[in-house]
Amino acid sequence: MGVKIEFNEQQAAHLLRYYNEQQDVIRGKISELENSLKLNDALIQMIKSQLTVKVEPTPEKLFIQTDDGKTINPEQYKSEWSWGNKIGFIFKTEKRLMTTREIVKAIYKYEPALAENDKSNIKSVSSILSVHSGEGKRFKRVDKRGADNLFGLHDMNE
Repeated sequence: MGVKIEFNEQQAAHLLRYYNEQQDVIRGKISELENSLKLNDALIQMIKSQLTVKVEPTPEKLFIQTDDGKTINPEQYKSEWSWGNKIGFIFKTEKRLMTTREIVKAIYKYEPALAENDKSNIKSVSSILSVHSGEGKRFKRVDKRGADNLFGLHDMNE
């Protein structure tokens, strides 16, 4: 059973004004919090885009052949690398043949923000592997009948 409260016009007007003012204050606070959230999101994305992840050096050097034919010895992963250089780095650190999906997932370890565009990234990596794999090319491709192809560096075995 509900409680019935009676107000005169002056009391009702006062209560309505009070609660309308409270709603305005709350909306203002919500707006401030939303603006803070947007700013934080922008800062997080900026930091992630500039993030480099250090990789523990291994006994042998991680020489990588770059897209332009240069050889580099990175001590850390760089998000600004081309897809081809990222793939080469993954092969050197993982030291095994991998499917396209495994390569992309390994890249996500260094650039988690990329996972938001998984399908696009798989297409990009697949395209690079398609163009740069084969005899005399940068990467090795092992055709697997009825399964995903494996890719790696030419000195890698199954």
